Amino acid sequence: MQKRVLGRTGLEVSAIGCGGIPIRRAEIPEAVRVLQKAVDLGINYFDTARGYEGSETRVGLAFQGRRDKVIIASKSRGSTEDMLQRIEESLKALRIDYIDIYKVHGAGGSPETLEKALASGGPLEGIEKAKQQGKVRFTGMSGHRPDILAQAIKTGRIDVILVPFNFVNDLPAKELFPVAKEYNVGVTIMKPIGGSLFQHPDLCLRWILEHDAVSTICVGMWKESEVEQNAAVGRDPRPLNDEEREWLRLERLRWERCYCRLCYTCNPCPLDVPVRSLIIVDLDYRRLGLKTQMDWGLKEWLEAVKKCETCEVCQVKCAYDMPIKELMLDARRRYLPIVEDYK
Repeated sequence: MQKRVLGRTGLEVSAIGCGGIPIRRAEIPEAVRVLQKAVDLGINYFDTARGYEGSETRVGLAFQGRRDKVIIASKSRGSTEDMLQRIEESLKALRIDYIDIYKVHGAGGSPETLEKALASGGPLEGIEKAKQQGKVRFTGMSGHRPDILAQAIKTGRIDVILVPFNFVNDLPAKELFPVAKEYNVGVTIMKPIGGSLFQHPDLCLRWILEHDAVSTICVGMWKESEVEQNAAVGRDPRPLNDEEREWLRLERLRWERCYCRLCYTCNPCPLDVPVRSLIIVDLDYRRLGLKTQMDWGLKEWLEAVKKCETCEVCQVKCAYDMPIKELMLDARRRYLPIVEDYK
């Protein structure tokens, strides 16, 4: 497995890491086997979170007696005191006495969330206190806005970042990676295959690994076959050939008008159509299943889309010019029959 240095932490991490959301789907014994398989195949970086219910528990069980072989990152949010409490909860769930990287979860999402994260009494202060206590080695931050994460890096308080990056959502290469390089901050990647939406994961991962600013890719995996396929890329991350680049170019054209970059800069719909929820309905369907979406209110969301039929000009402004009205109506057409049949 190719190893890369995680910025100023000096940690050597596997080019392919493991993201902690999908592993929750597997029953605990199977999850333990999958995670241990990952280590056996050279993967040593594992990213989880307090908010990924059940994920930390599975990671903790898998690596009993293997602590020296893995680098563990987790994250949470809240006040300084909240963060200190959640770090204790993470340590207990992970069954370890220190966490390599602890991140402020989602703080790089807007100017407001960043300001709260950096403020006195905020979550980053909690991580810094835990670091002084020897419970955390390095500080981090996750978020979907590369421009906001770049601001965070410039404070000098962040060692590692976690950001979405793929062949469709490539803005971090321009807005974030040069700043991370300047400050020697480790770059870890989420959504490398679009939250499981894109085909040919091997090409998606190899495209990302051509960017030397990237230290590791946190790929969501919950089956041994996925671990084997993704680890194979880390063992042989050869450059893309012309045919493969052309395929990715055409795929980008297909996705760029319908793939949400999760930048959260769009304004709310004045008719109360839940655009931000429905724009990622396909992603959440694959990640979380139908039951979770039904519990969240998918049926009511789809009913609200009726208002789009009589709306002449959509008032929601997307930074990437996606056709919001068309995408809302399309989601209703596809998911309403499923919802009506759901029991």
